[in-house]
Amino acid sequence: MTNKDFNYYEKNQIVFGNVPYTTPVCRLCFPALTAPKSAPPKPGQPAGRPSYQSTLLFPKDSQEHVDFLKLMKVQFNLMLDEYNSHVTDAPLASIKPCLNGDDAKWQTGEKSGKYTFYKGQYVVAARNTDLMPIIDVNGQPCDPKLLHGGVLAKAVITLTVFSRGATYKLRAIQLVKDDGVVFAGGAISNDEFIKMLHTEAPDMAEKANQLEEDLSAGDEPAEDEVEEPTPKTKQAAKPVKKSGKAAIADLL
Repeated sequence: MTNKDFNYYEKNQIVFGNVPYTTPVCRLCFPALTAPKSAPPKPGQPAGRPSYQSTLLFPKDSQEHVDFLKLMKVQFNLMLDEYNSHVTDAPLASIKPCLNGDDAKWQTGEKSGKYTFYKGQYVVAARNTDLMPIIDVNGQPCDPKLLHGGVLAKAVITLTVFSRGATYKLRAIQLVKDDGVVFAGGAISNDEFIKMLHTEAPDMAEKANQLEEDLSAGDEPAEDEVEEPTPKTKQAAKPVKKSGKAAIADLL
């Protein structure tokens, strides 16, 4: 069976999506676009091929993003049916179009600080073993180093269903805006480090005294004195239609 939106490949038992989708504007997280990255292999499984990749964060309170993920779920379910019609000895039960950023595994435990910015988000991981086109807002080639964790971007993706579930293949990515948000682990350019060497050093004793006063008063350190893993700017939330809550529940 062949569908215009996807094709099944017998040799590898994979259903490849033929239709590319452009995501709404979202924030990048943990991008690896300058060099391919390998994920740690799961127990009993071989290591995967290194890939260029990024996690995309979709805000739950945005109807545009919820509707996009609903479309992904419908398409994944069609591809799942196609996969199961061929691989009858080990069928897949179901496919989710995203991860829930509010899940306890992200928000509690010793590693929770690394995923603070997942809160209130749907989480989508996309990758490609080959370097894809990376452009700026004007459609010109863009330095991958500019796409750090926290920037606003759009991506073109295709869908794949195979024995371990589903993946998004990253086909192209566009830097839409760097609005100053930097997630933990965001890269600082060499130019910024050099600039610091030419800037008059702050009065460290004064900063230390002020910090001690804040702590002794039971206050949190001033925002400009502590690097936070969460965004320092807030994106205006889009109004959610009444149908949005049901749509969100359908994705989980």
